[in-house]
Amino acid sequence: MDKGRKRWLIRVAIVLVIGAAGLLWALGEHSRTLVIENHSEQTVIRLEVTIAGQLSTFRDVRTGAVVNAECKAKDGDRFVVAGQLADGTRIRSSGLIGESLHFLILPGGEVKFRPKSKKPF
Repeated sequence: MDKGRKRWLIRVAIVLVIGAAGLLWALGEHSRTLVIENHSEQTVIRLEVTIAGQLSTFRDVRTGAVVNAECKAKDGDRFVVAGQLADGTRIRSSGLIGESLHFLILPGGEVKFRPKSKKPF
Protein backbone atom coordinates (compact mmCIF):
# COMPACT_ATOMS: atom_id res chain seq x y z
CA MET A 1 0.00 0.00 0.00
CA ASP A 2 1.40 3.42 -0.91
CA LYS A 3 1.93 6.14 1.71
CA GLY A 4 -0.76 8.46 0.30
CA ARG A 5 -3.48 5.83 0.56
CA LYS A 6 -2.34 4.83 4.05
CA ARG A 7 -2.52 8.46 5.27
CA TRP A 8 -5.99 8.82 3.79
CA LEU A 9 -7.21 5.71 5.64
CA ILE A 10 -5.72 6.97 8.93
CA ARG A 11 -7.48 10.33 8.50
CA VAL A 12 -10.83 8.64 7.83
CA ALA A 13 -10.35 6.37 10.88
CA ILE A 14 -9.61 9.40 13.10
CA VAL A 15 -12.75 11.20 11.89
CA LEU A 16 -14.87 8.09 12.53
CA VAL A 17 -13.50 7.64 16.06
CA ILE A 18 -14.10 11.30 16.92
CA GLY A 19 -17.61 11.12 15.47
CA ALA A 20 -18.47 7.98 17.46
CA ALA A 21 -17.15 9.53 20.68
CA GLY A 22 -19.22 12.68 20.07
CA LEU A 23 -22.35 10.63 19.44
CA LEU A 24 -21.88 8.59 22.64
CA TRP A 25 -21.36 11.79 24.63
CA ALA A 26 -24.47 13.43 23.15
CA LEU A 27 -26.69 10.42 23.84
CA GLY A 28 -25.40 9.78 27.36
CA GLU A 29 -26.74 11.21 30.59
CA HIS A 30 -24.85 14.14 32.01
CA SER A 31 -24.62 15.19 35.61
CA ARG A 32 -26.60 18.37 36.18
CA THR A 33 -27.27 20.45 39.25
CA LEU A 34 -30.77 20.43 40.72
CA VAL A 35 -31.42 23.77 42.46
CA ILE A 36 -34.29 24.51 44.86
CA GLU A 37 -35.04 28.08 46.02
CA ASN A 38 -37.49 28.57 48.87
CA HIS A 39 -39.60 31.71 48.30
CA SER A 40 -42.65 30.34 50.12
CA GLU A 41 -42.28 32.70 53.12
CA GLN A 42 -42.04 29.68 55.47
CA THR A 43 -39.76 26.71 56.08
CA VAL A 44 -40.09 23.71 53.78
CA ILE A 45 -40.24 20.83 56.27
CA ARG A 46 -39.64 18.11 53.69
CA LEU A 47 -39.16 18.10 49.93
CA GLU A 48 -38.61 15.07 47.72
CA VAL A 49 -37.66 15.56 44.08
CA THR A 50 -37.63 12.51 41.83
CA ILE A 51 -36.10 12.89 38.38
CA ALA A 52 -35.86 9.88 36.09
CA GLY A 53 -36.10 7.54 39.10
CA GLN A 54 -33.45 9.37 41.16
CA LEU A 55 -34.65 10.70 44.51
CA SER A 56 -33.23 13.82 46.18
CA THR A 57 -34.57 14.66 49.65
CA PHE A 58 -34.30 18.04 51.37
CA ARG A 59 -35.33 18.84 54.96
CA ASP A 60 -35.85 22.09 56.85
CA VAL A 61 -35.17 24.45 53.94
CA ARG A 62 -35.55 27.91 55.46
CA THR A 63 -37.18 30.89 53.75
CA GLY A 64 -34.84 32.39 51.17
CA ALA A 65 -32.49 29.39 51.26
CA VAL A 66 -31.06 27.77 48.15
CA VAL A 67 -30.19 24.06 48.23
CA ASN A 68 -28.87 21.86 45.46
CA ALA A 69 -27.95 18.30 44.53
CA GLU A 70 -26.28 16.60 41.60
CA CYS A 71 -28.44 14.36 39.43
CA LYS A 72 -28.22 12.65 36.07
CA ALA A 73 -31.02 13.99 33.92
CA LYS A 74 -31.66 14.98 30.36
CA ASP A 75 -34.30 17.10 28.69
CA GLY A 76 -37.60 15.24 28.54
CA ASP A 77 -37.09 13.16 31.71
CA ARG A 78 -40.07 13.04 34.08
CA PHE A 79 -39.95 14.77 37.45
CA VAL A 80 -42.13 14.68 40.56
CA VAL A 81 -41.88 17.19 43.42
CA ALA A 82 -43.64 16.40 46.72
CA GLY A 83 -43.28 17.96 50.12
CA GLN A 84 -44.77 20.01 52.91
CA LEU A 85 -44.48 23.57 54.22
CA ALA A 86 -44.33 24.40 57.93
CA ASP A 87 -48.06 25.22 58.07
CA GLY A 88 -48.96 21.80 56.60
CA THR A 89 -49.51 23.03 53.02
CA ARG A 90 -48.63 20.29 50.55
CA ILE A 91 -46.17 20.86 47.75
CA ARG A 92 -46.91 18.85 44.60
CA SER A 93 -45.81 19.19 41.01
CA SER A 94 -44.83 16.95 38.12
CA GLY A 95 -43.93 17.21 34.48
CA LEU A 96 -41.04 16.94 32.06
CA ILE A 97 -37.59 18.42 32.51
CA GLY A 98 -36.69 21.21 30.14
CA GLU A 99 -33.39 23.01 29.87
CA SER A 100 -33.49 24.13 33.52
CA LEU A 101 -33.38 22.13 36.77
CA HIS A 102 -33.95 25.24 38.87
CA PHE A 103 -37.18 25.05 40.90
CA LEU A 104 -38.78 27.87 42.90
CA ILE A 105 -41.06 27.00 45.83
CA LEU A 106 -43.63 29.81 46.11
CA PRO A 107 -46.33 30.70 48.68
CA GLY A 108 -49.15 28.16 48.82
CA GLY A 109 -46.79 25.34 47.81
CA GLU A 110 -46.70 26.38 44.16
CA VAL A 111 -43.68 25.12 42.18
CA LYS A 112 -42.26 27.03 39.19
CA PHE A 113 -39.22 26.59 36.98
CA ARG A 114 -36.66 29.37 36.87
CA PRO A 115 -35.65 29.70 33.22
CA LYS A 116 -31.99 29.32 32.35
CA SER A 117 -30.28 32.70 32.23
CA LYS A 118 -29.28 33.88 28.77
CA LYS A 119 -26.80 36.42 30.20
CA PRO A 120 -23.11 35.49 30.19
CA PHE A 121 -21.29 35.85 33.51
